[in-house]
Amino acid sequence: MESLREMLNKPLINIQNGKMHYIKNAVFDSSMSYVQLLVLTDKFSVGKEFVIKISEIKAIGPDALVANGPVVDSENFKCNIYQLLGAEIYNEQGIKLGVLKDIFLEDFKVSYILMNESEMIYPNNIISSGNRLLITDISQKMQVKKN
Repeated sequence: MESLREMLNKPLINIQNGKMHYIKNAVFDSSMSYVQLLVLTDKFSVGKEFVIKISEIKAIGPDALVANGPVVDSENFKCNIYQLLGAEIYNEQGIKLGVLKDIFLEDFKVSYILMNESEMIYPNNIISSGNRLLITDISQKMQVKKN
């Protein structure tokens, strides 16, 4: 199982063009069930972001990820790139449940979301997400499952 936090800043080596980028973020589907794209940065293009489809990732190694596909400019995906680590988590009643600490993935499918230090929620409990915000259907903090 991979942690999004552990993947951040890892190099992504592209065997198609021999370039290296660094993982900056991930773009999830609307249900927060799986990662669609990885957001990349280039050491030499300050402020510029790129994306690569998850289907292009061929290996997740201990030191780097390896891809074999096109890396494209992220301009067309800007509206879907949210900063989720550190996002505040609220329920439908407006009660703040916690803060998103990490997202754990199995083959880029979300297994669970770590909230606070030891509480977790599952993707099927996420109703909506936005920049630095998650909304869940868990009604009270007490119902959040413990790790």
